[in-house]
Amino acid sequence: MKVSLVSISQCTSDMVVASDIIDESDNIIVKADTPISFEILQKLHKFNIEELYTYKSFLSLLDEPKISEKQKDYDDMKRSLKSIFNDIALGKRIRFTELESLTDGILSDIISNLYLIFSLQGHYGTKANLLPFLSDLPCTL
Repeated sequence: MKVSLVSISQCTSDMVVASDIIDESDNIIVKADTPISFEILQKLHKFNIEELYTYKSFLSLLDEPKISEKQKDYDDMKRSLKSIFNDIALGKRIRFTELESLTDGILSDIISNLYLIFSLQGHYGTKANLLPFLSDLPCTL
């Protein structure tokens, strides 16, 4: 978690107060880990607080664009498939072992994603419950 010193004018709703803000009498004005809101900003302004230490809320970090391991795998698969189709278009020999490996990986991802979707919907508890949906696929679980 990255803590930054920011001015009140730079505060946004996805920020959280990083440390207790106290007045001259050592009374807590705003407790640490309090999400920034309009009311908090008004309170800080009332006490003439111009800067504070903040960090991004956990939920806002989930929205930050990051390249995940799955995205890297997808990009690698896409490049490999492009290469295979280019070879086919040029009349070159196809490396079936590479093609088989890619299709197995794609199929595995499809099954994992399907399992995740059903699990999130609360309908199915195990991969075995997905067998009726996967019976036509040319693979084993």
